Amino acid sequence: VMALEDFSDTPERCGERILEAIQLAWIDEAA
Repeated sequence: VMALEDFSDTPERCGERILEAIQLAWIDEAA
């Protein structure tokens, strides 16, 4: 996620909770 071009947050905030939120958003979009 941190390697994404538009990622603009601090690396310390890119934790498991954020990754889970991204995954849930992707699932919602795919549904």
